[in-house]
Amino acid sequence: MLNARSSEGSGSGDAELSLVNVGGLLAASIAELRASHHPSARITCEFDDQLRVLCVPRELQQVFVHLLNNAAESLNQAGDPQREGIRVAGWRSAQERTIVEISDTGSGIAPEHLAHVFEDAFTTKLDDLQTGRELALSRGLIAPWGGTISVRCSSQMGSSFRVELPSQPPPRRTTRSDLEGNGTGQL
Repeated sequence: MLNARSSEGSGSGDAELSLVNVGGLLAASIAELRASHHPSARITCEFDDQLRVLCVPRELQQVFVHLLNNAAESLNQAGDPQREGIRVAGWRSAQERTIVEISDTGSGIAPEHLAHVFEDAFTTKLDDLQTGRELALSRGLIAPWGGTISVRCSSQMGSSFRVELPSQPPPRRTTRSDLEGNGTGQL
């Protein structure tokens, strides 16, 4: 395992980088979303269960939870939390990057706000409890691992946030020919 400085700003010290299955983190993030504020949000998932990345697992899960919460809140702002819903997709790109896209059919982001969504303390939410730090924090958490986050949207069609991270190959299965070629003659 490798050590990396935690980006949480909590002074938590070193955090362990681990090779993790992205699907497991997405499933845990969706369960957390349902348990906390949005049990009725409609969520569809389409992702490769072999996606692996090197990251600090709790920090990547925090990024996914932030994005899922934003999507669910956008559906609520649109007036119907069960409207079309949230789509979570994950795949490996031709450039060997793991892509996770969290999209919603909610209220979208106004064009004049789009350039500011990743700025610290920027928010358009009326709720006094919203700090506007979630997207800036998310970007800061994944940057040390070579990750990026971007958004595309329209005010009529909702938003789509894309997290890109360097892919790690799936675990290699040992085959009979691997064992036969090890010089021991044992299987």
